[in-house]
Amino acid sequence: MSVDFKNKLKDLRILIAKLQQRCLQAETHANELDRQLGQAKEKVSELEAENKELLEKYKSLQASATLMNGSNADIDALRRQYLEMVNLVDDCIAKLEQRS
Repeated sequence: MSVDFKNKLKDLRILIAKLQQRCLQAETHANELDRQLGQAKEKVSELEAENKELLEKYKSLQASATLMNGSNADIDALRRQYLEMVNLVDDCIAKLEQRS
């Protein structure tokens, strides 16, 4: 039984070339997926910012509706909520001033 090394070497080179081609295709595909992922993350970030803005507008509209149609208890609760937010902002400013 004789082994034809020339044919085996030729077959091996063909297989290596195919493997290299598949690797290049896989790298190209991975790069494209990375690009798409980056775009998707950017879009998600934009949508989250838009959502945050819309929620703030909604809360503002809710507060206005409460002031226009609400009872004294509702208005007092809203006033307390705003005072809490003002106090929180004041605390943050004080902490920032201490760092400077």
